[in-house]
Amino acid sequence: MANRKTNHKMLAMEYYMNSTLSVGEIAKLLGVAERTVAKWAKEEKWQDVKKARMVSATNLQKLAYEVSNKFMQELARKEEILVGDIDAISKMATSLDKIAGKNNLANHIATLTDFVNWVHAHHPNHAQDVAELAQKYIQHKQ
Repeated sequence: MANRKTNHKMLAMEYYMNSTLSVGEIAKLLGVAERTVAKWAKEEKWQDVKKARMVSATNLQKLAYEVSNKFMQELARKEEILVGDIDAISKMATSLDKIAGKNNLANHIATLTDFVNWVHAHHPNHAQDVAELAQKYIQHKQ
């Protein structure tokens, strides 16, 4: 019974993190009560984890490069480059370095998710235990 509940909980979290399904839709899909999925989501702080995944260093870096690129294009059209422009470039470069080296919760989650998926594909008999340990580790890091 507990193993089935754990499986439902893990599947619910997977749907929550990787889809646009509502809590009610996930509950219906898994055949459990909506309040049960809502309770799991609240207890495990799924919303916070989902937000952290979206604000990963990779996404921040991509956005920063896009902004930097637009700024550099505008700068190329200017007739005169000012000291403030050079300062802005320096600050952008510093920010990009910080983002590239950032080791945040989102990176931990992405790495663990990748690892759990690999274990599931190559060692399915260990996937359940690894997924539970990964979940505990993420909670520990919060």
